[in-house]
Amino acid sequence: MNNTNDHKYFLSIGLKKISFAVLNSKNKLFFKKEILVESLSIKENIETLENFLNKNIFEIEKKLGDYVKDIYLIICYDNFLKVDLSLKDNFKGTQFNTSNMTNSLIEVKNQFKKSTNDHEIIHMMINKYIIDGNPYSTLINEKNFKHLSVEVGFICLQENIIKDFKKVLLKYQITLTKTLCYDYLKNFKDSNDDTTIFNIASNILRGFNQNEIFLDNKSVKKYGFFEKFFNFFN
Repeated sequence: MNNTNDHKYFLSIGLKKISFAVLNSKNKLFFKKEILVESLSIKENIETLENFLNKNIFEIEKKLGDYVKDIYLIICYDNFLKVDLSLKDNFKGTQFNTSNMTNSLIEVKNQFKKSTNDHEIIHMMINKYIIDGNPYSTLINEKNFKHLSVEVGFICLQENIIKDFKKVLLKYQITLTKTLCYDYLKNFKDSNDDTTIFNIASNILRGFNQNEIFLDNKSVKKYGFFEKFFNFFN
């Protein structure tokens, strides 16, 4: 079997249900297998996941004709930590450049990480733009502002929980690519359509929420928030 890279693999896990899903290159649900569980704790839930993979992963790979080498993990727990912070820098329109904004957001992320060093940042997003003292949920089409500041939100999960998931997945030569928060993803579901949580997760990873920020320690991915931001000021 050869990994064609046309598929995206997702694992959704909660205390009541575990689901494995595959999306094809058109972001359509290609395969899904799920079981109902009754886990009393996260530790028990992780053990249940290992049993699920032990019984199913090789059969799943055989049906797909593809090795599962990396996966996106969607977690449905109540253990997520949610924190909002204000960016201290106040950007003036005449002096603004995107490098300043990038560096400031990286600094905020790093400072936040220092204060919660036992948690991993799962999502980072702009909750509010404050332009000349007025709050906005999205970036307005106004370039002649005098002052711009932003309020940043974080969703985090304890690192030891993520490490335990990584250990289980590595037993089957699967790399955990990214962890996502189920409750966060639910905010983007339209009750009038049949979009699955896996489709929503795929869209989020491609920058569907333009207020979400994708940063590493030195740079920024130019989609979602920064794609809009860079285009706006360039």
